[in-house]
Amino acid sequence: MPYDTNNGVFSTGKDVSADIVLSDGQHLRLGNITAFDAKPMSKQLQSNGIDGVNKFAVIPEGWTLSFDVDRADRVVDDWWAAMEAAYYAGNTIKNCTILETIQEADGSIAQYRFEGVALNLDDAGNWRSDSFVKMKLTGRASFRRLVQ
Repeated sequence: MPYDTNNGVFSTGKDVSADIVLSDGQHLRLGNITAFDAKPMSKQLQSNGIDGVNKFAVIPEGWTLSFDVDRADRVVDDWWAAMEAAYYAGNTIKNCTILETIQEADGSIAQYRFEGVALNLDDAGNWRSDSFVKMKLTGRASFRRLVQ
């Protein structure tokens, strides 16, 4: 929930959720997401004219995404095994979408859809005594579009 400090209202990490929708319409349930990070990628252009005026432009080039997850069940492992098996069987691998939902301080909801997401399992977890198993997924998306 947003937090009102009496000097401004701020978003907290609990204000966002991310729903991964696979190409077959199934939802990939990640367990306990402990961190979600979305960073825009861009290409910066520069022109240094002989008139002495420097000109700049920015071209959007997609997004990088990451999820830190405490493993709750076998869902992520099974998804990765199925994707890996499909690849080696010569099947076409399709990208997914991710719906990001943010509860704003004014009570409204903002939603953005990451499209064309190539999702990767970076770390299936380090199994050790008396510790949660931490998993990491990353992805790259072609677009982030406003839904509402």
